Amino acid sequence: MKVKFNIDNQLAGESAEFWLKKMTNKFSQLGKELSGEQDTIWCSYDDEIIPVKFENIYS
Repeated sequence: MKVKFNIDNQLAGESAEFWLKKMTNKFSQLGKELSGEQDTIWCSYDDEIIPVKFENIYS
């Protein structure tokens, strides 16, 4: 997949647009993260960084 970033300090707001062949879980999660609709937090466990859903955090 090609990725291109255009930087313009004069923009009033930021936006992103994706053209996909099909929606996948990976792209769905990316969209949630970019739009601030996260349902997970990234945590360090042993030598890995893993996503943990808010609903699975007890304390």
